[in-house]
Amino acid sequence: MIYSLNRLILIDSYKEGELQEVRLDGHTNLNGVNGAGKTTLLRLIPLFYGERPGRLVPKSRVTDSFVKHYLPRESSYIIFEYQRHEQTCMVAIYASTNDEGLCYRFIDKGFEPEDFIEQHEDGAKYPVSCRQLKSHLVTRQVQHSNQVTACSDYRTIIQNLPHNKGQDMRQLIARYSFCQGSSGQRLKDIEKIITGMFMRSTDFADLREMLVNCIDENRESIALELQMETLDNWYKEYRAYLQVEQERPKIELLNQVESALLQTEQGLGELQVRLEKLLVQSEQAEQEQRQAGAACYEQLEQVQKAWEEEELTLKSALATTKAELAQLQRQKVQLEKEKEVWDAQDIAGKKQLYSRLELLKASLESERDNLSQLMSDVQDIEAEFRRLQAEKEQYFAAQIHDFELQKQQQQQALGEQKAQVTEDFMERKETLRDTSEQQQESKRKSTLALSEQLGALNSQIMQVQADPVLIADRETKLELHDTYLQQKQEAEANEQAIEEEIRVHKVAVEAVFQKKRKHAEEKQILQAKSDAIEAQINADASTLLGFLREYKPDWGENLAKVIQPELLLRDDLEPELLSEQAGLYGVALQLHDIAADCSVDEQKLRDILGDLHEQMQQQILAENNAEEELQQLSKIDAGLQKKHKQRLLEKGQANSHLQTVKEELGSLKLQIVRSKKEREQQLKVQRTEVNHKIKQNNLQLAALQQQLKDEVRVLSQALAEK
Repeated sequence: MIYSLNRLILIDSYKEGELQEVRLDGHTNLNGVNGAGKTTLLRLIPLFYGERPGRLVPKSRVTDSFVKHYLPRESSYIIFEYQRHEQTCMVAIYASTNDEGLCYRFIDKGFEPEDFIEQHEDGAKYPVSCRQLKSHLVTRQVQHSNQVTACSDYRTIIQNLPHNKGQDMRQLIARYSFCQGSSGQRLKDIEKIITGMFMRSTDFADLREMLVNCIDENRESIALELQMETLDNWYKEYRAYLQVEQERPKIELLNQVESALLQTEQGLGELQVRLEKLLVQSEQAEQEQRQAGAACYEQLEQVQKAWEEEELTLKSALATTKAELAQLQRQKVQLEKEKEVWDAQDIAGKKQLYSRLELLKASLESERDNLSQLMSDVQDIEAEFRRLQAEKEQYFAAQIHDFELQKQQQQQALGEQKAQVTEDFMERKETLRDTSEQQQESKRKSTLALSEQLGALNSQIMQVQADPVLIADRETKLELHDTYLQQKQEAEANEQAIEEEIRVHKVAVEAVFQKKRKHAEEKQILQAKSDAIEAQINADASTLLGFLREYKPDWGENLAKVIQPELLLRDDLEPELLSEQAGLYGVALQLHDIAADCSVDEQKLRDILGDLHEQMQQQILAENNAEEELQQLSKIDAGLQKKHKQRLLEKGQANSHLQTVKEELGSLKLQIVRSKKEREQQLKVQRTEVNHKIKQNNLQLAALQQQLKDEVRVLSQALAEK
């Protein structure tokens, strides 16, 4: 026949608003960090077997009562589901509405959340108040018992204990007890055994009570035998048990330290594996980057070499072009000077006169021939001539006068016409010159602008700048670098501060340990003294002290003053009374002024024992205070370790960010260098184009100047012909 505890369910307990369930019918593993509530949960199991709630909450650790700690609200429940013979039932435990006691209600079915949780009109689900639990169960048609308000009554029901409370109690036992009540089985005092198992602490009073109950129930079949050796072994075992229990706080603290150490080792192991993987990945990435960098550098060298060759060719062509330009400019200046000299000598007029020289010479020869002919005819006709001369002189004088008038008129008309033609020529010449000068000035301005652009390009080539976006990005990354560097320094400073706090905290913990160890040693010393005093008080007849007390009452006047106190409790000296003698082993001693050992006076021994017990209580209190201080320091240590891990994480993140920014800065540096090269290439292409434009402008300027000269020469020829 199987009886088992199936489940433990907490509803709205110390975890507010949550439903927590723990399976108890098989293996259950509770995991969690310190303070997660594992021990708090396990401490509830003895409650099912009838343990008093006050024994389940250590007064030195929890300031609240059991009800305030586990059942703080009216909707808080502790539910145990257990299996009886062909029956699954449960007991619901909740706080009393009148005081800080507990109420128990047995329910004849397995646990279902709907038995304790109801859905409201808004669709939300809330636990049922303990005031309405009965009506809720009646509504759901669930069989249940009346409310049991006394822990002793609940213990009677669950353990099938004897009682005189009537038929209702017997029915509850028959229906809900955790053992077969009809066969007379009982689970008396099982709550003390379960509490000792889970709380890891029991006392002699519990063992004594269980032993007395067993003897009382089986008085006819138990035979008690008492042996001194057995009692001595029990006493020694009990003393050993107490000494081991005194070391329990140290062992628990060591277990906590070991658990924290294991967690730290596990975390460090995982971190080491991750770091090794990251190292392998970084090495592979670094190798790939190096290979890519080597290829880039090789390509860069090839491009740079080709660029240098091209640059050398362009520089040679530029030097040749500059030399040709300088020579053409010198020729231009020389031609302008020759033109000025030509204009100053009026070569055009002289050339026109030179072209009419032959005509004048021919006319002169003709006139000379006519003159000779006339001179030959003069003699014949001189008389006639003279006669006619007078006639003709008058006639010719009139003709000459008319001719002179006509000549003057024609000369005046020709002068005016020449002046008009000259003026038109000069105006046309000035117009051509102005037009040419304007065109030349336009070309000169264009050439000057191109020269300035060329100078700017040369300056930009000498001080080439990268892409402004890359420069701005680099400035941003540098600011991020400074920020992350400052964060790293702050994280390192915080880490050092936390490490200093941890070191100071360790010193404080060690001091408290020393103080606790000192209290424990003093307690052991006092315990040894107390044991010695108790042994002297309770000395039996087999020891020398018991023998003297029983057979030589006046031994305090003589023997107590000279015997060693360590010999009084020995039981192997076999003392016996001899005939009276006036001395000790044949020697007479005056012992009136010698004080006897305190073992003579039992009342004094009891007073000393009482003082020792008070001192031991003080040491125990001091040791408990040291234990509480150690627990507080342990909590502080956990907080410091958490802060230390947080600082390490912040430092790691700052390092990671800083490394990322450094890598990005390195990449930006390469991009800026590449951008400078590309910009320089673009500027040099632009410079070549500007040089070509300057050359074209110079050629056009020379063409304009030549055109002006040709047009002026044509106009001059046309003027000369007129």
